[in-house]
Amino acid sequence: MAAPWQGKSLQCLLILFLSSLLIVDSSISDPQLEALLAFKASISDDPLGALSNWTSSIHHCNWTGISCDPSSTAVVSITLIQMQLEGTLSPFLGNISTLQVIEISSNKLFGSIPPQLGQCLELIELNFYDNQLSGVIPAQLGNCKNLQVLDLGSNVLEGSIPQSLCNCTSLQGLGFHTNNLTGSLPSSFVRLQGLEILDLSDNHLSGIIPPEIGNFSHLSILQLFMNQLEGPIPAGLGRCTNLTLLRIYSNKLTGVTNLTLLRIYSNKLTGVIPDELGNLVKLKNLWLHDNLLSSTIPASLSHCKSLVFLGLSKNLITGSIPEELGSLSSLKVLALHENQLTGQIPETFVNLTNLFYLALNRNSLSGPLPLDIGSLYNLENLIIHTNQFTGVIPSGLGMLENLTFFSLGRNSLSGSIPEDLFNCTKLSVLDLSQNNLTGFLSPAIGKLNNLRKLFLGYNSFSGFIPPEIGKLSMLLDLRLGGNSLSGQIPLEISKLSALQGLSLEANSFEGAIPEQIFKLKNLNGLRIQFNQFSGRIPDSISNLQSLQYLNLCGNKLNDPWPI
Repeated sequence: MAAPWQGKSLQCLLILFLSSLLIVDSSISDPQLEALLAFKASISDDPLGALSNWTSSIHHCNWTGISCDPSSTAVVSITLIQMQLEGTLSPFLGNISTLQVIEISSNKLFGSIPPQLGQCLELIELNFYDNQLSGVIPAQLGNCKNLQVLDLGSNVLEGSIPQSLCNCTSLQGLGFHTNNLTGSLPSSFVRLQGLEILDLSDNHLSGIIPPEIGNFSHLSILQLFMNQLEGPIPAGLGRCTNLTLLRIYSNKLTGVTNLTLLRIYSNKLTGVIPDELGNLVKLKNLWLHDNLLSSTIPASLSHCKSLVFLGLSKNLITGSIPEELGSLSSLKVLALHENQLTGQIPETFVNLTNLFYLALNRNSLSGPLPLDIGSLYNLENLIIHTNQFTGVIPSGLGMLENLTFFSLGRNSLSGSIPEDLFNCTKLSVLDLSQNNLTGFLSPAIGKLNNLRKLFLGYNSFSGFIPPEIGKLSMLLDLRLGGNSLSGQIPLEISKLSALQGLSLEANSFEGAIPEQIFKLKNLNGLRIQFNQFSGRIPDSISNLQSLQYLNLCGNKLNDPWPI
């Protein structure tokens, strides 16, 4: 029989044991708090002290990068961007089931992505962009069906893209670029029809581009470049009417070389023009104008021997024009205007004999114009104003019998106007203004009877206005201001019945203002200031019923304004 004290001892021990259990139970922490502290413990280096206030003395909802639901204090967001955090991702993060946003991009995290994150069923955004994470993409992420943004780009992930991600049908942005992913694009990708951005570039993906990608009606950015994709480019891509950026170069696609039309103009494309465009040997139309492209013009475009239209205007393109472009003998339209191009017009351009439109205006091109530019006998539009060209206007332009628009203003050209230029009788616009041109105005100017606009102002022309100017019966705008012209205004100017603008300012014209000017009833602008006109202002000035601008100052007029 046991001694009485022994029974009492057993009771005491039992009470002590039960008491210890109660103490342990009361010390159990909030699982969300535990998970956050486990994440902090997994960080081996925090040079900026981003997690320094993650202590028990501060409520976890006030910790750096933590956001909570104000009604429940449940953690809904962890945002730690560019904090230089080094370490691993704790699997205990999966215990924070209320998380909607995890954004720990641009840090130095390494190791694998915990599959336990698939337990965060309320996740809307998961962003580990620009770290050093390795291993595979957990298939469990496919459980996060509310995900709208998944960005794992710029890591060292490997393996294939999990089929399960196609359960995340709310996805709008998916970025896996710059990893080591392999395998093909999952066929079930067709379910992700809400995607707006898909970037899988710079991996080792193989197989075909699923033709069903043409059903992604919201897709605006598609980047698949630098992979090992093969097969044809899906024709259905043409149905992606919101697509603004498509980059699929550096693959093994077989249908690319049959591409004949590429138009990606009037967007906000930045970066370089890919050299690989030169592989599109059947390309006929390339329109990249009105973007923000800032590279040089790749010489490889000279491989596109079928090019008919090349539009690179209104970008930020630098460097010189590759002389290799002169081998594009099929080219009819070349638009390089409004860039930052330097250097000279390549001499090889004289080989572009099918060219009918050449626009190089608003660049910083310099040097002389090609002497044989007249060999481009199909030219209709030659627009090269606002550059830094020097030298003379080459003779031989008279061979351009189809030339209708010739704009050479705002350069530094010198010498006289070549006489054969007046053989271009189809000209409707001739702009040679703001150069250093000299000499007399030739009577042969009267041969240009299709001219609508004649701009010769702000040069150093001298002599008289030839009376043959009156033969330009279709002229709408005549600008001769800022020269050294003298004498009287020819009476024949009254024959320019369609004239709307007449600018003769800053010359040395003299004598009375001819009555004939005031017969030009369509005139809405008359600038004859700073000359040596004398006498009275004719009463007939009141005939100019369309006049909106008049400047007579700086002359020797001595009569009061007619009433």
